[in-house]
Amino acid sequence: MKNVIISCIFLLASSSYLHAEDCTKQFTIGEFGIPQSDSVVVSGLHYGKQYEPVYMERREVKEKPEVCPDVYAFDVFQLKLKRENRFLLAACYGDLNSDGKRDYALLLRNIADETIELRVFIHTPDGYRIIPVQKPVALKDAPFIPQCIRKPLDGTFVGLEEQKYKVTGDLIRYGWYTYFWEGNGLREILTSD
Repeated sequence: MKNVIISCIFLLASSSYLHAEDCTKQFTIGEFGIPQSDSVVVSGLHYGKQYEPVYMERREVKEKPEVCPDVYAFDVFQLKLKRENRFLLAACYGDLNSDGKRDYALLLRNIADETIELRVFIHTPDGYRIIPVQKPVALKDAPFIPQCIRKPLDGTFVGLEEQKYKVTGDLIRYGWYTYFWEGNGLREILTSD
């Protein structure tokens, strides 16, 4: 009788594992993280000798399908300061200024003081224009993952408290804020509280 009960428990546990879904599918490369082999990054985004990229480890998350919508980026990705070949860059890309060229948001670590800073690289005919997005902070104070959000089809981004913003390109979400191209620079809006 004891063996039958143990066998039933094992079958129930196995059955629930077999119905598990890979919840990381919702976190696509480009929107969350980019490979270290990305051709533009390899050819040299010039972020300065005092900076190094921050990396992220992508972890496997298998859950029941109904649980996957409640899996967040911090469940899947863990920021890392040391490089390993299997890690992604803590970065994302999109067409931020709607010129048809790929722009980047890259999390960088200042080697001298160990702070991290998000910088945006806007494609120009001469290379990339670098825009620091937030003041440098300690990693423990800002363990956020940059996310590039595709431009809404109707060009309207809905922010906190249902505020509507007309956008012309893709957006970047980092921490409590979302950034989008307006005029000749990035506009910051609070989108989380």
